[in-house]
Parts: sequence; structure tokens; C-alpha cells
Amino acid sequence: RNVGEVVKMLEVIDEHNKSRVHPSERLTVSVELEKSKPELMSFLPRADVVFVSKDFCRYQGCENGHEALQQLGAKLKVGAKMIVAWGELGAYGVEKNLSSELSEVSRS
Repeated sequence: RNVGEVVKMLEVIDEHNKSRVHPSERLTVSVELEKSKPELMSFLPRADVVFVSKDFCRYQGCENGHEALQQLGAKLKVGAKMIVAWGELGAYGVEKNLSSELSEVSRS
């Protein structure tokens, strides 16, 4: 995928959403960060829902799901959700609230 073009598309969606008053008129954006490409990090602050692979997290220097939630979750936009799949160790999730705090959930 051409990351630069995808970012442009996400910016168009963001402008569309900013012009909508009612939440039901807004588009929800989800992305999957699976491959070990640093440019995919530019998707994090633009998506509403982010699915992240264990391999991508390790590529970013994270050694476990909780560490990934903290490190990558800090880059989420307010209201966004992130799910990290960590294989046999389970899945982890986080949501960034209005005060930019992270609410973490994990399942092993």
C-alpha cells in the first residue's frame, strides 16, 4: 500500500468528520498495523480503531502487550481504540479518553 496516499485519504475523512455535527454522520476509520514498516505509525493519530500485530509491536521495541498499549496508545487520537493481538498470550486493548488518559483492558 502507498502510505502517503492512504494518509491523504485519512485527512479527507478527517475534514469530512470535522464538518459533521451529529456523530451518526461521521465516518469511522479502522487500520491494521501488521508489517514492520515505520511509516505505518502515521496512521495511529488518524484512526478511530487500530488493530496491531505482535510483530509490529516488537518492531517498535515493545516486549509485551502492556508495553505496546502504553507506547503506541500515547499516539492515538482522543476517543480512539487500539487492539493488540499477542498470540498465545492473549489480546490487549486500550481507549484514549477525553483527558488523554488510556483505559486499558487485557485478556490472557
